Amino acid sequence: MYFGKDSYQGGTVISVVLPINKKIRESNAVQKDFASKEWALLKAYGDGRFRKQLDRHIENFLNRMGYRTVAPSGAEWFKMYATATGVISSWSERHIAYAAGLGTFSINDGFITEKGIAIRLSSFVTELKLTPDIRGAKSHTEKCLLCNKGICGACIKRCPVGAISKEGHDKLKCYKFVYGEESSKRAVSYGGISETGSGCGLCQTNVPCECKNPIRNNN
Repeated sequence: MYFGKDSYQGGTVISVVLPINKKIRESNAVQKDFASKEWALLKAYGDGRFRKQLDRHIENFLNRMGYRTVAPSGAEWFKMYATATGVISSWSERHIAYAAGLGTFSINDGFITEKGIAIRLSSFVTELKLTPDIRGAKSHTEKCLLCNKGICGACIKRCPVGAISKEGHDKLKCYKFVYGEESSKRAVSYGGISETGSGCGLCQTNVPCECKNPIRNNN
């Protein structure tokens, strides 16, 4: 649709995992109530600027090579929708990464890769044809210790607003905390951006899956 109806005749969907810097992870790992300054600035300038510029760079690079390419999360048709249970989008980086075989989901709805859950994701739909990776996971939650083995639950204890339980993730409660008024004020006090909020990420730091696949050490 981006290049016109029926324009796509085959190619590849590329998913990219961007692990979060150790210093940022460590600053957030000691937090108990809200995100660290470093995490908040990642939210403002890493997510809001760097990743968008990276997407445009790769998109333009492949287009110049002659392979029509689009980064869906930055396309004009990309939308975020409010629902009764939380916010959803017209393109999910996590689901694309799962389809590409790069990891599986956590009880907190995060995405656990071989580099852990403290990551960011990007993706591209391109006419360039590449050999796909093989998705070896037997279930969509294979790398989550709680879902797979019934142990852990560290992210449940880390959530400052009780949005995670053994039953799953309350997206609405999480969203209100991450993008609420207090989060916006904190972001500004840190030198971030009010609209993006300060983020949270407590359930992605100081947990066994922070920067590795925890299942590998529990077999």
